[in-house]
Amino acid sequence: KHVVAIFDSFVESAKSMIRAEYGKLDEMSQSAKKNGVWDGKREVNMLQTFNSFRWFDDFLPPKDQFVAKCSIKFVRAYADRVNHLKKEATEFLRQIQDATCESAPAASSLKIVFQEMREISQLAPVLKEEEGLITIETGTRRRLQKHATMLGHAIKNDTNDLKTAFQEKFQQEYCTAAERLEHGLCEVSDLHGLDKDCDATLKLVRLDVKHACDVLSQNIKSLLESKGNYHKKLDCLHIIETLGDCVHVSPLLPSLDKCKSWARDGVSSEANDIEDCVSQTAEWDH
Repeated sequence: KHVVAIFDSFVESAKSMIRAEYGKLDEMSQSAKKNGVWDGKREVNMLQTFNSFRWFDDFLPPKDQFVAKCSIKFVRAYADRVNHLKKEATEFLRQIQDATCESAPAASSLKIVFQEMREISQLAPVLKEEEGLITIETGTRRRLQKHATMLGHAIKNDTNDLKTAFQEKFQQEYCTAAERLEHGLCEVSDLHGLDKDCDATLKLVRLDVKHACDVLSQNIKSLLESKGNYHKKLDCLHIIETLGDCVHVSPLLPSLDKCKSWARDGVSSEANDIEDCVSQTAEWDH
C-alpha cells in the first residue's frame, strides 16, 4: 500500500506539472494560430519538451490519457496557421501581379509573411506531417522571382518604346511609354528587399534602364543643340517638363534646366553662324 501511495502521488504530481505546461502551450498555440509565429525556435523547443512527456500516458488508464491528444491539438493549431500563411502569400502575390492593384501594400505584407515563414519553418520537426511546410517559403519566393523576370521583360519593352517614340511619334507616344515605365520602376522599388534573388534580377533591370536612358539623354542633347527642328525642340522641352512629376523616370533623364541650357546653346550657335554668313555677305558686297 505504501508503494502504491507513493506511485499515485508521483502520478498526480507529474500530471499536475504536465497540465501546467499544457496550459502554457495551449495559450501559445492559440496565439500563434491567431496572431502568427514570431519566435519559432522557442516554440519548437517548448513543443518538443511537451512531446517528450508522451511516455506518461502509459501510466494512465486509456480514458485518462491526454499528453498525445494535447500534442495533436497543438500541431493542428500550427497547421491551421501554415494554411493561413499559404493563402496570404498566394493573395499578396496575386495583388503584386495584378496591374490594377498597387504593389506597395501587397509587397509590404508579403515581406511580413516571409518573416513569419522563416520562423514557422523551424517547427518542421514537430509538424512532420504538415505537407509543404519546408517548401512553403521557397515556393513563394520562386513565384516572386518568376514575376520579377516578367516585370523585367515588360520594363525593357517600355524602355525600347520610349526610345522609339523619341525618334518617331514624338510627343504622345513618348508620354505613354514614360508613364508605363514609371509604373514599372515604381513596382521595382516596391519589391526591393523582399528576396535576394529577386533583388539581383531587379538590379540588372535598373542598370539596363539607366543605360538606355543615358543614350536617350545624349540624343536629347544632340537634338536641342542642333540647328532648326524648333517644333521638335519645343515638344522635347514640354515633355521633359511634364515628366518632372515622374519620381522614377525623371532622375534618369536630363533636367529641364539642363535641356533649356542645351537649347540656348544651340540657338546661340546657330545665331553666330547666321551672323558670320551676314558678315561674309557684306564683305562680298564691298
